[in-house]
Amino acid sequence: GKTKSINDEEKQPTNMPRKPATKAAAAAVIDSSIIVWEWEKGNGWQKYEKEDCEALEKAFNSKKNIVRLRFTFAQDVDYEVNFAESTQKNLASSKVRKIRRSSTHSTWKGDSKVPDPPELTADEIKAQAALGTQSMRNWPKADFGPAVNGNPHAKRCFQQMLANERRYAGEWAVFYHSYNNPALLYEIQAAIAAVLFRFKSTYAALPRLTRGCFSELPDAPTILAQ
Repeated sequence: GKTKSINDEEKQPTNMPRKPATKAAAAAVIDSSIIVWEWEKGNGWQKYEKEDCEALEKAFNSKKNIVRLRFTFAQDVDYEVNFAESTQKNLASSKVRKIRRSSTHSTWKGDSKVPDPPELTADEIKAQAALGTQSMRNWPKADFGPAVNGNPHAKRCFQQMLANERRYAGEWAVFYHSYNNPALLYEIQAAIAAVLFRFKSTYAALPRLTRGCFSELPDAPTILAQ
């Protein structure tokens, strides 16, 4: 059978060739030998067939968030794949499953001589999953504070964050990067140093500009003049 892709604009199925006709298509096929796609099945993950992996990878590289595909295991059924939410939806039954993109090769090996750590055992994965969301461990309930709780969009974002943690808690560690006020001010200072004084951050640590030294200087031209 052939894997079919449905263009979002036309909503019509088009056969995807088994052999790539362009260099870009060839790259997608080559990548599929390294990148694999899997769908959630019960408490584990099931790998898609090679042809389906290639179709998913090609669709993923198209930068569209939502596409329609037909897979080799159900050639008469359209599936809606949402890359933003990492889901596939059977449009005949409305069944939704999680999907994921992973690698058959360790990315660690590409930039380090340190050997890969040993694979987690099933018992270790089960134990971590039982502990649940990492950000909620040792906390009785989620309390985002008045600023987040008072903003529906912000609250949904935090709830989705915790849902993602819960989903991957068995095999993954979660790290967050957050800006506070001093960090934002430092970014502004770095921009001033780069734009006004041509200070390149590649050569040295950026200086912190203290306000007191510039209290009598009204604007940037005056600073440059002195």
